[in-house]
Amino acid sequence: MILCYSVVTGLGFGLMYLPSIVIVSQHFTTRRALATGIVLCAAGAGTFLFAPLTEQLVEHLGWRGAMRVLACTCLGCVVCGMAMVPGHAGKEESSEGEDANKSGQKDYGNKVDRKFLAKIIGVELSSTPALFVLFLLTMGDCLSALSLYIPYTHLPPAAIAAGISPSNAAFLISAIGVTNTAGRLVSGWLSDKPSINPMLLILVSIMAASPTHYIFSMISSYWIFLTLACIFGFLTGVWVSAIPSALVNLVGVPLLAPAFGLLTAFRGVMVLSGPPLAGLVVDMVGVKGSAMIVSGVAMTVASGFYVLSVIVSKRLSARGEYQAL
Repeated sequence: MILCYSVVTGLGFGLMYLPSIVIVSQHFTTRRALATGIVLCAAGAGTFLFAPLTEQLVEHLGWRGAMRVLACTCLGCVVCGMAMVPGHAGKEESSEGEDANKSGQKDYGNKVDRKFLAKIIGVELSSTPALFVLFLLTMGDCLSALSLYIPYTHLPPAAIAAGISPSNAAFLISAIGVTNTAGRLVSGWLSDKPSINPMLLILVSIMAASPTHYIFSMISSYWIFLTLACIFGFLTGVWVSAIPSALVNLVGVPLLAPAFGLLTAFRGVMVLSGPPLAGLVVDMVGVKGSAMIVSGVAMTVASGFYVLSVIVSKRLSARGEYQAL
């Protein structure tokens, strides 16, 4: 059961998630970020719709019957995969990006020996002049991911401990899911604007979302809980949707797959670590709301890495070592 449901399913979903983002980026140019946002919002919508559906399936068909229905649903992804063919947008931008960053790659490549790094992440990605910016962006993303799923696990118990009814506490997660989906769409629309820098959009959304965690640990009003949950869901949706656009600007469409794959791999590790870490703190302190403080601290530190990534990116661009694609 663990092997099939956790390992095999996890690998399968991981192999589906990355191509669905990369393929869309290869087929769109003028509306690329919006198209990516639509694809990403499907995950939030699916989570929101399948949670109650799964409960009904288990109630009427049992857990084995529910698993069979979900398995058949996943099998439909094969049909979607058949429609995924490589696009030409990435190939056209590849030569432009190489010309724009050619001199920067030579100067930057002489500073650091990247042979070992090239074996891990590939020669092309290891030689990009925006590699250090990518590292800072990945660090910020990891800490944001560590923080993101703590409220999904620990917010309802914290709300119940503050006097909120169990049904209202559970609805907070649904509110986060709905507003998160809306945030992903809005982020995609904004990232397509020439005047909007996706990295700045990420920075603003994470910095604005950080205070909600601390306030969660201090309030007792359901409506304040609900309002903050909607704000948190929307802002984190903006962050998730802006990441692919930021990576395209950093390394270009041809290197989006390895860059996004690297970032997603680290993100997965941190997602697994967040809720247990917050639970450990709750057990040590004995206060349910302390989990929200752990989440807030992680997201606050993530904001610092995003600030550094924006600063370093601008400095490299000013020195001519890196040019956004």
